[in-house]
Amino acid sequence: GMDATGQDTRALRQVTILEVPNTVSIPTEQAAAFPTFRAASAVASGSGTTITVTKPTGTTDGDLLVAVIFSDNTTPTPPAGWTRTSVNDTALPTGNYDLNTYYKVASSEGASWDWTITSSVYEGFVCAYSGTHATPFITASENTGTSDASCTGTTITTATANALIVFVGATSSSSNILPPASMTERVDSSGSLSTFLCDAVQGAAGATGAKVATWDGSDNWAAHLLACKAAGT
Repeated sequence: GMDATGQDTRALRQVTILEVPNTVSIPTEQAAAFPTFRAASAVASGSGTTITVTKPTGTTDGDLLVAVIFSDNTTPTPPAGWTRTSVNDTALPTGNYDLNTYYKVASSEGASWDWTITSSVYEGFVCAYSGTHATPFITASENTGTSDASCTGTTITTATANALIVFVGATSSSSNILPPASMTERVDSSGSLSTFLCDAVQGAAGATGAKVATWDGSDNWAAHLLACKAAGT
């Protein structure tokens, strides 16, 4: 057609054809990975040469397993696949008891694990965590004290975000444990020996600061503070 000025409007028309895909992918933000407590085993306690610890309920392949063994001045022989942390055989100042911690990544686990010791009074347990790295261990510290009503985990430094911080303590008397306000208690066993484990996730990499648990007794104690990486870090 012609417009009012005599221009052919057909020459002014432009058609753009766009090819539209059948599906459109919209990027989504991936959620950060946070280590999450799954379960704790029952506390094995008694005396003898074998410490049998049952698998925490719901343990899944890929979970981080943290084991605590407290026994009478011995170096336990762990089950196959378990690795001692960088601190071990932490002896009470007096009393002939040693604290040991171990870890492994769960893979087709049986119903229980056996640690072998020389004949001894003992306590032992395992905690399971999801959302941790395939090579989880970062670092650890150890500490001991005498005749105190508190137990201190010495500060450690994490190199990655969302690290799992695990605080373990033991004493050779019967005591009820009060964990640090910033941590959640998962195990608190009070018998002829006493052991505990509490944990927290530290959002930013850096120093954890000292962790202090208190109890209603006053005796020799040993403590480990552990850091483990979150998945994806």
